[in-house]
Amino acid sequence: MAQFPQVLNNFNLYTGVTGAKFIGVGTVKIPKITPLTQTVKLAGMSGEIELPVLGQLASTSATISTPTLTKDMVLLAVQDAQLLTARGAIQMYDAAIGRNKIVPLTVVMRGTMKNFEPGQLEKGAGMDSSVEIEVDYLMLMVDGMPYLLFDKWNNLYTVGGVNYLAEVNAAI
Repeated sequence: MAQFPQVLNNFNLYTGVTGAKFIGVGTVKIPKITPLTQTVKLAGMSGEIELPVLGQLASTSATISTPTLTKDMVLLAVQDAQLLTARGAIQMYDAAIGRNKIVPLTVVMRGTMKNFEPGQLEKGAGMDSSVEIEVDYLMLMVDGMPYLLFDKWNNLYTVGGVNYLAEVNAAI
C-alpha cells in the first residue's frame, strides 16, 4: 500500500564541513530548479517549442530566514562558499500498517552569499533576518537515496539516478 506524506515534522540546519548546528533557523527555502531553455521552431513544425538545454540551469538561490539576527546568520555573509546541510524528518502515513512513520530528508547545498538582510528593529517584534545564497551544488536525499544532484562547477546534473550530462561530458 501507499505511504502518504503529511508534514515536515522537524528539521535542523548545519553549517560548514564540521557540521556545527545553526541555532535559530525559521525557514530554509530550497532552490527552484529552472533549466535554461532554447526555443525551437523549424520548417515543418506547427509553431515553436521551448526545450531545456540538458543539465544547464538558471541561477539557483536558497534563502535562510531567522526571526532575529544571530551570529550564525551574520557569518553566512562572508564572500566564500558555504556548505549547508539540512536534516529533516518527513512524517508519512503508512496505510498498510495504519500508522505514521518518519522518513529522513537531507538537503546539502553549497554556495556563496548573494544578499544579506539583517532585518528591521521594532520593539517587541521579530527582525525577519535573511540571507540568500547562490547555490552551485545541491543534493536532495529522501530516505537515504539521492534523488537530485547538481554541481555546476563539475558539470553534473543527475535526477533519479540518471546523469543527464554523461553523454555531454563524454563528448567534450
